[in-house]
Amino acid sequence: RKKAWVKLNSRFIFSDLTARDTETGLEWVRDANLTVLPVNWLEAGEFIKNNLNDKLFAGYSDWILPTIENLRSFEYQNELSIELNFHIDIVDFLKEIGFENVQEGCYWSSTPDSKYQRIYLAYEMKPYGGIRHNLISQKSHIWPVRLGVDYYQLHKNTKNLVIYLP
Repeated sequence: RKKAWVKLNSRFIFSDLTARDTETGLEWVRDANLTVLPVNWLEAGEFIKNNLNDKLFAGYSDWILPTIENLRSFEYQNELSIELNFHIDIVDFLKEIGFENVQEGCYWSSTPDSKYQRIYLAYEMKPYGGIRHNLISQKSHIWPVRLGVDYYQLHKNTKNLVIYLP
């Protein structure tokens, strides 16, 4: 089991405030519960602007809400669960490897629902993950991310990069 955690942990490089994902090139805020209490979608954007970007959190001013695909990138631990023949709970896994204050429950994404206005997708941190369709007035956690230098190198063949800002 110890060997498995080493394999899983090698994907992220942690600093005091952030975690760089070597597979996706994304840089995550290490503390997955900066707001303490869940916020609505508009409050999420205000929080990121006022408390991260305006204050140059970790030296950067380009923090955003992740897309639903960014949040789903944590699901790879389920594939490893099968490969390594034991269950890895997503919340326990993220805490074990070095993320702080990961909450069970929904995390906002910047991805709008494809059919309905005022609904955005959220990712539910539960044993096997899941996507929810939340009204912007509903409360969820936020986990800001930035597109690190590695992101552009890893995705240089991507033609249509779309980033939704709150």
